[in-house]
Amino acid sequence: DILYTEGGDKDKLGRCAIWEGQIKNCIHQNHIFRARIFKQLFYPKYVSFFLQTQTSKRYFFKHAKQTTNLASINLTVLSGLPLPLISAKEQLEIVSTLERYFTTLDHLTHTIDSALARAELLRQSILKKAFSGKLVPQDPNDEPASELLKRIKAEREKAKTEGRKVKRTRRRRK
Repeated sequence: DILYTEGGDKDKLGRCAIWEGQIKNCIHQNHIFRARIFKQLFYPKYVSFFLQTQTSKRYFFKHAKQTTNLASINLTVLSGLPLPLISAKEQLEIVSTLERYFTTLDHLTHTIDSALARAELLRQSILKKAFSGKLVPQDPNDEPASELLKRIKAEREKAKTEGRKVKRTRRRRK
């Protein structure tokens, strides 16, 4: 069986999942349609993959009923979805190819996520070393950071004071 959503956001109509009876005596709510797929004509995974195509999305978008915030389709619209009928061998080939690509994509996504996590850890490590003075060898003739910070603070205070004097002088001229 394939379970379809009946309503919601217009761009999400026709979302589906394959149901293989994982839970005995299970029922679904009334906003879900169930389509029984007969393997003589279609393989459920082929239908599921087809429903994720732009062709299917355009079909549902075109035939949906829209209320204020919700869109919906009915069983007649769902039954009218034009589904390409190709041989069982071709369907299995398409499903196999797509599953292989999705497996590769999942692997690449995991590899990229791991690399990004390692890069962030490396970045944090470099920053920690930089701020603790361990990134490059220290020159004993360099001014200590504490003295540099004091000097910068004093220069800022001096600049603020001089800036106020300039503003007061300008006001007096007016």
